[in-house]
Amino acid sequence: MEEMKKDDVRILVVDDDLSILNGILFGLEEFGYSQFERSYNGVQAVGKIEEYKPNLVFLDTEMPIMDGVDAYKNIKQDDTRIVIIGMSSSSRYKEIWDQIGADSFFPKRDLYLKPESLEQTIQSAFQKRGIILVD
Repeated sequence: MEEMKKDDVRILVVDDDLSILNGILFGLEEFGYSQFERSYNGVQAVGKIEEYKPNLVFLDTEMPIMDGVDAYKNIKQDDTRIVIIGMSSSSRYKEIWDQIGADSFFPKRDLYLKPESLEQTIQSAFQKRGIILVD
């Protein structure tokens, strides 16, 4: 397994719900991540990929302009190395994210019910790629 420092992980969080977006950014900071950007829809996210070059993208499923699934397809077409975690308030979307090949799925309700699951989801997604995140 390859090691990567949390400080080196560039994260893009994409969600049209500001409270969720800010909650995830707060959680990332709490767990020791320091590089993150935000986007509010899939079109913005796809545009930020080239300039920001994230290692990890959190993608909401339902957003205006371009939803998360379409954004996923655009991102993966350009760079298959990016770890992508699909998100939704509804767990019924987990199956869709699994089918299209996302690295993981994060139920948004867990942000408040089980905050540690944010870190567990990130670690698990990177481990699937043979990478261990360290402090």
